[in-house]
Amino acid sequence: MNKGIANEYVIIKAINNKKYLKLNDNLKSFIKFIFPDIKDNDILECKKIKTLDKADIYIKHNNIIKNISIKSGNRVSVHSENVKQFITFLKRININEAIIDYLLLYHYGDDTTNGSGKKRMSAEELKIKYEREIRIFNKYVNYKNIIKKIINRCLFEGTSEENIADYVYYGNSQHGIYASKEE
Repeated sequence: MNKGIANEYVIIKAINNKKYLKLNDNLKSFIKFIFPDIKDNDILECKKIKTLDKADIYIKHNNIIKNISIKSGNRVSVHSENVKQFITFLKRININEAIIDYLLLYHYGDDTTNGSGKKRMSAEELKIKYEREIRIFNKYVNYKNIIKKIINRCLFEGTSEENIADYVYYGNSQHGIYASKEE
């Protein structure tokens, strides 16, 4: 079992079948954030979500279920998916083909938009060669209406329609930071 999944089970154990008042201060703060009306003697249910969708666990209080995506560690990545699937998503949110091609040039790094080139360049070489294209791509996707859709996919929705996360939590049972989908 990897460290991230092990961390999820530690969090589950710290919350499941526990009264709110018995949680540590960190978890109390998080639970109060997601269930503002919780009372000291209310008992919580917390379980692992078995699918590979964005939400990792759920927390249930008074028959209300909130899905949580747990992040931990110091890896650079919080989301990964096949580039073709991501391109389909970009097209669905109306990113134009020229902008998508700039991403593909950088992704494949071989002077093609499909990976058929003979030689891959290093990230540093790509940053120099495609500086203009990277700048244009970044400017385009950083418009508020577009970046919100991308962040939503990467942090809360993932690639499927099932088990969409309501909250993202980064940390362990003792220390963590969190945000709602609305934030």
